[in-house]
Amino acid sequence: MSSFLAEQREKYPEHAEQYQSFERLHSEKLWFELTEALYKFVSDEQNSRQQNFVELYTKFVCGFADDINQLRLVQICATAAQQKCPLGTVEEYQEAQRMFVDLCNTEMLVKQYNDAKEAARLKKEKQREDAAKPPAQRKRELKKQKEAEEKEAAGGKGHAEPEENPVLLVEQQKAEKLGKEALFVLQMETAIIFLRQDLRDRARLLIDHGDETISELDCADPSVHASLFRAKSQYFKQVGPAEKFFHNALRMTAYTPIDALSAQQQLAFAKELSLSAITGEGIYNFGEVVALPVFETLAGRSDCEWLLKLMNSLKSGSMQEFNSVCTDYAADIAKEPALAQNMAVLREKIALLCLMELVFLQQPEARNVSFAQVAEVTEIPSSEVETLLMRAMSVGLVKGTIDEVDQVLRVSWLKPRVLDKVQISELAKRFTTWRTTVHEASSLVKQNAAGVFA
Repeated sequence: MSSFLAEQREKYPEHAEQYQSFERLHSEKLWFELTEALYKFVSDEQNSRQQNFVELYTKFVCGFADDINQLRLVQICATAAQQKCPLGTVEEYQEAQRMFVDLCNTEMLVKQYNDAKEAARLKKEKQREDAAKPPAQRKRELKKQKEAEEKEAAGGKGHAEPEENPVLLVEQQKAEKLGKEALFVLQMETAIIFLRQDLRDRARLLIDHGDETISELDCADPSVHASLFRAKSQYFKQVGPAEKFFHNALRMTAYTPIDALSAQQQLAFAKELSLSAITGEGIYNFGEVVALPVFETLAGRSDCEWLLKLMNSLKSGSMQEFNSVCTDYAADIAKEPALAQNMAVLREKIALLCLMELVFLQQPEARNVSFAQVAEVTEIPSSEVETLLMRAMSVGLVKGTIDEVDQVLRVSWLKPRVLDKVQISELAKRFTTWRTTVHEASSLVKQNAAGVFA
């Protein structure tokens, strides 16, 4: 191992200090410190040189794999496997997949788990069917079964226990050595490799199993949960719908520090999340996306200016801003097929958001909105206002009653959403007004209470 590290220092002199540190920590058997140093090194994309992560994993880390944290081992392996696929060819992905299989064949274990689960289900179903049969019939069937068993035993063909699969036993031992968390992450990384090869059925098998068993991992490391939502978001990115990608990608952000993603990954993720929010059905809380730290990566980039402004117009519920963006950046929007093909749906979404903003700005004691006000802020014909209001109620954005005679919407509830600083400032003013009103009412009661109770 020392000769390998010396070779790497000579090959990559800019990383000589790190390789020297690896050698020192290894010689002193400081496994925790060495593991964290290795993980930090491979997590930084700027340290990537040709196949240096792959070589570091196969020629160095694998030599003491049993001595280090198994979750970190899998994460280091996953980064190395990713570097092994620079061109994205089938052969490269298969080589990366073999790196995972060397740790444990999670696909085999999941299939065995599903087979056992199905066998248990069939057995339980048969027991229910047997219990429903008349007692005389059950007795006859049991007698026939017993006779058949005795006949087999007499002929030397007693009931033989199924032979255990030696390959499966080896994989089960590997899984036990890895531990639940490391095995789970390895399973999700395998699913992602399958997705990159368009092997969606095989990927879905692993993802569904992960979805079912994640609750069994008590107090798991955040990266374990992040691996599940990353795999699910990648799956729905390929097969749709957009809203499922959005919800899983959003949950992934709750478990993934922003510095865990490279600048390029942050930018790509911010774009994908924004586009899925815009095109996804039932997504109206744009403040939730705009408030994410990763969203800030769109700022200051001329190629993303249109998307930034479009998201802000949807967040603020401003039809004027929305129309301005659609006019000024028509060419940029046309380059995104998902937007260009769904402009009618997008215009309905901005109209609903404008309605929400209009209701929000009304005073609590007078949340009656006229049809004329709705038509003005949403810029839709008066004949379509009632349809819009029914749509808003059907998707759960507002609750209330529609008065067709007086042409008024009487709102009793508005769906909560993430507010920006301007909206929070407006809310703070209302609290101040409410405080003043309560104080005045309290003073009035104090002044007149003596006469009432005299």
